[in-house]
Amino acid sequence: MREREFYALVKLKQGDPKSAANRAAKRVLVDGISQAEAVRETGATRSTVCDAVKRWADADALVRDAYEVDAGIAGASAPTTTDEPSSLA
Repeated sequence: MREREFYALVKLKQGDPKSAANRAAKRVLVDGISQAEAVRETGATRSTVCDAVKRWADADALVRDAYEVDAGIAGASAPTTTDEPSSLA
């Protein structure tokens, strides 16, 4: 997940990007550190970090699924208006 995607999800779900849980989840999901490292850095509990990582990863998957975006493709984006079904062309 990219940083801008993480912060967009936080904003859409009205989360607090400055909370320990969300800072930890960002470090795990965006920066690629372990949950244990995020616990040490932020002071959040192990369960809080685990829950936050799951919450934001699930939200990311939901959005990607809704827009039919493959999370495995770096820089993937939602279909554009030129991607019309052949029946509309």
